[in-house]
Amino acid sequence: MKMKKFDYITCPGNFMQVPVRILSGQIARILSKTPITPNQVTLFRGVLNISSLFFFALGTPASLILAFFIFQLFEVLDHVDGDLARLKKLQSRTGVFLEWLIDLLESTMYGFLGLCVSMGVYRQTNDFTIFFVFIAITMGQALSPPRSSEGDNTVLKHARYEDYFSVLAPKRFLEKLFRFASVVYVWQNQIVLWGALLYYPITEYLHFNPLFWGMVLIAALVQLNFIRKVYVEYSRNTIQ
Repeated sequence: MKMKKFDYITCPGNFMQVPVRILSGQIARILSKTPITPNQVTLFRGVLNISSLFFFALGTPASLILAFFIFQLFEVLDHVDGDLARLKKLQSRTGVFLEWLIDLLESTMYGFLGLCVSMGVYRQTNDFTIFFVFIAITMGQALSPPRSSEGDNTVLKHARYEDYFSVLAPKRFLEKLFRFASVVYVWQNQIVLWGALLYYPITEYLHFNPLFWGMVLIAALVQLNFIRKVYVEYSRNTIQ
């Protein structure tokens, strides 16, 4: 007996998006029968997430759990507005701009999300080091050129490489490292979110702060992403 395929409005980009796309599709179908517009959903999720940022900044175990669930709802609604726009055929430049602005300000580790997480960690540890980590994330992101499909694929498709980085590591290892870093980099918010949800048991029983070290990992990934961009451009220019 064949399993029935899910009727997605927008197909998931990877297996981790499957449950989100299923949920967002169902919510969008319900909202499509109401006067609610995609832009209203986008504005609602932006206002909603302000409370998540506030709870991250408080940094208490209880507030971090609230921040986790509110932010995950924010992420689901990020797909709902797009699905609703497709159902109602109301795609617009205003909607694209609103979504881009809200995501930039509220859901990036180099924006208010990273700043509020840093404030919460500072409240927990009274250690100013976390703000240097946040600055490293912001600077690394600023240095990284814009993502492009050609650049992202080129590093893994070159038939030959020069001796660049051969001192540091074998080329195959470097490719695997870049590939792994790229995957984790895309899901960097989830590192912080699950660190927030599991903050109390991890600090209580494993004796380390998952939010602090999650931010450190993200900072390292951002820097590695910058190195990857440089490597792609070097490889491309060398082959040409």
